[in-house]
Amino acid sequence: MFAARVTAKGAGPLPQAVVPARAARLAATAGTATIALSLVVLSYQPVAATLQTASPDGGLFAEPGDLLRQWLLLGGWAGPAGAPLGDWLLHHVADVLLLAMVWWALRRLPGLLTRATVPTLAIGAVCATVLGLLASQLLRVTTDGAGQRWEPLSQFAGIGDGVPAALTFGLAAGVAAAMTLRAAAARKPPTPRPPSRILPDPSTAGHVRFSAATPP
Repeated sequence: MFAARVTAKGAGPLPQAVVPARAARLAATAGTATIALSLVVLSYQPVAATLQTASPDGGLFAEPGDLLRQWLLLGGWAGPAGAPLGDWLLHHVADVLLLAMVWWALRRLPGLLTRATVPTLAIGAVCATVLGLLASQLLRVTTDGAGQRWEPLSQFAGIGDGVPAALTFGLAAGVAAAMTLRAAAARKPPTPRPPSRILPDPSTAGHVRFSAATPP
C-alpha cells in the first residue's frame, strides 16, 4: 500500500470501491476458516502424525515428514490429557489471537483498498497471518513461562516456527477471501415491490353500504 501511494503521488485521490459490510464479513470468515484448517484440523496431533509419517515409495521425497510439518502445520495441539482445563485453555488463547487478527485484517482490508483484487488480498492475508503467528507465539511465551526461571534462549527458541505454513495458508486465505468477496458483492439484494393499492369498485360508486350491525 505504501509503494502504491508513492507511485500514485500527484495523481489525485483515487475513488475507493464501496464494499458491503456483509460481503466483507463473509470474505473474512472464509479466509479465517482457511487458516483454521491448518491451525485446528491439520495441527491436531493424530492428523499431524499421519501427515508426518506418510511417505511415497521412494525418490526425492522419500521422507517428507518434516517438510510437510513446516509447510502445512501452523502449530500442534491435543486434548487436555489430564492437565488442568484452565491451563489448557490459557495455552490456546494464542491460537484464538491468531484467528482474531487474521479475521480483523481481512475484514478491514477491502475497505482500505481502491480495488480489492486477488493479489492485494493475498499479500494482506500473508502479512496478517505471519504477524498473527508471531504475536501468538510471543503471547504463548509469556503465558507458559509465567512463574518459571527466565531463560530467554529456551523460551524464545520456538519463535518463527510455522512461518512457511503461514505463507502457504496465508496465500490460500487471501484467494479464498477475494473469491468470496467477489461472489458476495455480485449478489444484488432483491428490489422491494411497491405496496399494492386496492382500487374501489366502480360499480359501487355513489352507493352507501351498511353492515348488518349498523342501523339504517
